[in-house]
Amino acid sequence: LAESVATQANLLQLLGRPAEVLKAYMQNLHEGVPTEFSRAALVQIIRLLLQQNEVTEAARQLQVFFASRPADAASDLALLTLGEVCLKLHLEGAATNRALFPTNLTLFATNAPPITNVLQAALAQFDRLIASYTNSPFVSLAQLTRGWCFWLQNRRSEGAAAFAAATGGLPLSEDLAIAHFK
Repeated sequence: LAESVATQANLLQLLGRPAEVLKAYMQNLHEGVPTEFSRAALVQIIRLLLQQNEVTEAARQLQVFFASRPADAASDLALLTLGEVCLKLHLEGAATNRALFPTNLTLFATNAPPITNVLQAALAQFDRLIASYTNSPFVSLAQLTRGWCFWLQNRRSEGAAAFAAATGGLPLSEDLAIAHFK
């Protein structure tokens, strides 16, 4: 069934019907869908929303996914992507948009100080991924992006430490070169 939904979404995408593509992929985010399909659906939903410049909706979808399925196998990817979306919102100047981050979501239920802006929210997601999913293939990317968050806050030494931590797990790539340079 999950494979059929993914095929349907791909066909709708070829037909140029993005709203229906999103609706189809949403079916693969339900409980019981195999991890590879739910992860692929999440990636496609966020990619489509970002292509449509629906950054706030992308962040909302990630929050809903994570709040409803905090122990899902795709949670590490959801945290990384939510952190990246928060960073994008910050860079676009939406750093004071508190409505995007209601405090009643499990996503932000920690002992940390309250999150006052999306850059802090981005750091919180990366920190949570690193602490909770130590064997995740996304830990090095989270470290790299943490480095950028620290850099934007003029916390250069913490940024340098995060960039250094990223170099240990990144494949030979532009990201690795940037981490080494920073």
